[in-house]
Amino acid sequence: MGGRPGACLFAIDGTVKALAAGVPVLSAIALGTITATFGGMIRDIFAGIIPLVLRHEIYVTAAALGAASL
Repeated sequence: MGGRPGACLFAIDGTVKALAAGVPVLSAIALGTITATFGGMIRDIFAGIIPLVLRHEIYVTAAALGAASL
């Protein structure tokens, strides 16, 4: 995912936690994608750089695929 493998792990972790809470599969994938995307944005803002999601449109797609990989 563009040199940011942690985002994929956050997508998977968010999805797993949502599934464990009894959330439907598609909603869990959406929650995992949101977890990875916005977590990455917050990381980039704290680092003082333009968020990756605003520079590369593939980022959200890759996060969604990582969340759906379960």
